[in-house]
Amino acid sequence: MNEQPIQNIPQNFRQRGYLKSYNKWHWQNLPSWCYMIDLDSIEFRPNRGIVAIIETRSTDTYLNKFQYEIVTRIARLLNVPAYLVRHSLDLKMFKVKNLVTDEEKELNEGDYINFLKYL
Repeated sequence: MNEQPIQNIPQNFRQRGYLKSYNKWHWQNLPSWCYMIDLDSIEFRPNRGIVAIIETRSTDTYLNKFQYEIVTRIARLLNVPAYLVRHSLDLKMFKVKNLVTDEEKELNEGDYINFLKYL
């Protein structure tokens, strides 16, 4: 089999939907009890390790029950916060929801950059 690690897939393949096609392939070829989720972001800091799990949306949609359960379970196992970040299409406004505490705040781009820097 000619498999490549994900990190070896060129960025332009990712931008053209290569990873989305994997999701589709997974759903079409595996039984319904073989769930999968593609995490959007694992925030990592060299001196602290993993500091947060982030799932993003470009609309006002939320996670379904399964996605919420998996994202929060992973965060609890890693002892880090889990966030849902819903952002405007121009990436200027960000609604950040802590999935454990349900605290939600709306941040502009500069504030969101600071939020990420100081996780």
